Amino acid sequence: MTQFNTCGYIYKGSHEGWYSVSDECFYTNGQVTKLENQPQTDLEDSETYISSETGSKVEWTQEENYKFCLSAFREPLLAHFNEHSTAIFPAQHHTNIVASLSGPLDDLSVSRPSSRLSWGIPVPNDADHTIYVWIDALTTYLSATGYPWRDANGSGVSSGWPPNLQIIGKDILRFHAIYFPAMLLALDLPLPKQLLSHSHWTVDQRKMSKSIGNVADPIQAIDEYGLDVVRYYLARVGGRFKDDVDWSTSQLEKHSKEITSLLGNLYLRITSQKIEARA
Repeated sequence: MTQFNTCGYIYKGSHEGWYSVSDECFYTNGQVTKLENQPQTDLEDSETYISSETGSKVEWTQEENYKFCLSAFREPLLAHFNEHSTAIFPAQHHTNIVASLSGPLDDLSVSRPSSRLSWGIPVPNDADHTIYVWIDALTTYLSATGYPWRDANGSGVSSGWPPNLQIIGKDILRFHAIYFPAMLLALDLPLPKQLLSHSHWTVDQRKMSKSIGNVADPIQAIDEYGLDVVRYYLARVGGRFKDDVDWSTSQLEKHSKEITSLLGNLYLRITSQKIEARA
């Protein structure tokens, strides 16, 4: 935070938007959806609107925050991704990020009032504000490599940065393809060489969430079907990059039968001592 401020990329301003407590982030009007079968109310009704991406409820919030000058890095980031067409995989995510950078980019709120938080890192020289997750969490990727780096001459060096490949979930792609790279540019640091954005395991076509309670229980599945079946199921249908995979007990049952009837039968046939050689 201090380094960003020294570089002139931090200022205090008013911030407003749709805030989701469970998602811990703000959304714009274009990122929220009115719940169906609800009475027609004013747009700023927190009980009526949800995040279009996660389905979490949102509430309209307006407060004074410290902001990071994200807009100053829109053109450099756009130029970077236009020049490096494989910087984000799959290609559809690369296209989406380029589209996001082709329009206006709002500055990023990077603090929250300390009065509504139970803990956190105070903003330097302003105990009334607490550093928000963007700077708090994203910069840990740097600190994990020993940042700030210093050699014997006091120069900044690192053998672990930038990463050749950074693997992330598709729901945090914007954070790692726009917010974090902008912070790196502000610090005059190189960007990760490639981002690999994977899809999710879902339950009932929704992302698993502790707050919603739609979380699959792998221990229960192992107890019921066995470890080998669960491993086979995960390997057989998981690992996708474009589409989510829905956790399904019926699919577990199907793959359990596939192991016993198909693969099991094949194993018995090829290991049998009574295989007759035919001319």
